[in-house]
Amino acid sequence: MRRDRSVAAWRWDEGRVSTGSLRTVIGLLVVAITVNGGLAATLPMSSLEELTQEADLILHGKVKEVQPSSNDKDPFSTLVVLVVQEAWKQKSGPTRRLRLPQGTQSEITQAVLGLPTFRVGEEVIVFLVREPDGEFEVLNGVHGKLTVHKDTKDGTLVVEDVSGAKTSLKTFLNRLRQLTKGGSS
Repeated sequence: MRRDRSVAAWRWDEGRVSTGSLRTVIGLLVVAITVNGGLAATLPMSSLEELTQEADLILHGKVKEVQPSSNDKDPFSTLVVLVVQEAWKQKSGPTRRLRLPQGTQSEITQAVLGLPTFRVGEEVIVFLVREPDGEFEVLNGVHGKLTVHKDTKDGTLVVEDVSGAKTSLKTFLNRLRQLTKGGSS
């Protein structure tokens, strides 16, 4: 069976896929893998020093809530509420709200490549910037959110970035305190 190339990417010759079609499929797979697996590559990796310098507020805390925003101006945003354990560069109350410009309303989802996601109960360190409306957003997308968890090898608490690099929580916090000149609250 033959099909016109302008109608379909697949062309069958006696039950086999043509070379042109195979190249098309492989090309599409490479694009799909790059887009899905390479989100971290969409934004340049920032050093801890750069993140610390550019952030208006840095928080260490646990995610208490993740819910669709009730903001009519931006119905596809998500509200994340953190219970703050420690803050740098500014004082923070016991909880802090931040907004992600992505979310779900009814059956429609708007996702933005390169933005972090949050789960209730997750322990995080986030580098935040204040938007003109006073809300906070994560600085530099996925690079501005670090996850804290127990290392599977030895059970110590580690900080993990989007690339999978791990540092002990104690070492990381000491370095962060040095960069902010001890300015935690």
